Amino acid sequence: MLVDEEIVGSIYEKLMDYLFKKCDSISLTKYHDQHEDERIHDLNVILKETGYSINYIIDNYSIQFLDEIYDRFKDNTKIFDLKSDVFTNQYKRICIDSIIDWLYYNEMTLKWLNKNKVNINNQKPIFLNNNSNKKKIYHSDDYYIKLTDDIKNEILNKKSLYDWCFPYSLEDICFFKDRNCWLYSVAHENLCIIYCESKEEFEYLKSIGVKFHDKEFKPTKMSKWQYSDGNK
Repeated sequence: MLVDEEIVGSIYEKLMDYLFKKCDSISLTKYHDQHEDERIHDLNVILKETGYSINYIIDNYSIQFLDEIYDRFKDNTKIFDLKSDVFTNQYKRICIDSIIDWLYYNEMTLKWLNKNKVNINNQKPIFLNNNSNKKKIYHSDDYYIKLTDDIKNEILNKKSLYDWCFPYSLEDICFFKDRNCWLYSVAHENLCIIYCESKEEFEYLKSIGVKFHDKEFKPTKMSKWQYSDGNK
């Protein structure tokens, strides 16, 4: 059932307490940059002209740092064709921020996956184009992860389900019970769906403050989000 408002504060804590008792695993998504080749070229320009290392950029990542990079490279002819009307200041800002954002995102998600690899049950690639006559393009990877005490602590350190988002972490946390999705979220769309199994469960979640779009319980099936341990 569709959740109407972002779940935060004490409501978030109560929901997580309920989820940790009910569910046994989660999924998180790693998205892929569809413009990776262009951004690698532009990143190399930035690294060469600043002398910064990747570690330096990761350690100093902030709004202020993005401001600094933008001011330094907004008129760089190796990145932008300054004769083109396409490259307005707003567009150039988006482009430069994206170069650094994607670097930060890739480094932070790789670090997280390496740290938690022992608890990853399965990885499922999601194809952008699965036509057999064309090169397969990965849009994202979904990782299914055991709900350990360490993972629970990380979840509680977040303030909302929507805090699992680009560029700070893997995205779109979902909770599973017996391989079926019980809670599904898409952070950048502020979307959350809970597959309540009974009217009693629906009423309990309402009692702790979860606000649903539908005021009355409507049965839904969890199996549509079922995952497999195989490579299907």
